[in-house]
Amino acid sequence: AGTFNTWDGTECHLDETDNDIYTITITNVVAGDEVEFKFRIDGDWENSEFPGYGENRSYTVEQGENILELWYDDNDGN
Repeated sequence: AGTFNTWDGTECHLDETDNDIYTITITNVVAGDEVEFKFRIDGDWENSEFPGYGENRSYTVEQGENILELWYDDNDGN
């Protein structure tokens, strides 16, 4: 959920592609837009990343295809 969907994740879901690797395509942003977002498990805010309601993630959209590789709670798989 994030600013790109008014923090409502019901219309925008991650799709599992392979063994806990998920993808999402967001089309309603343009170069220069700054978006904030957080991952949630099963759409539940109680299962959102960064416990204690920590900072949101932020990203400035660049021209062309934007591919981000992120880990839930910034846990790099360990």
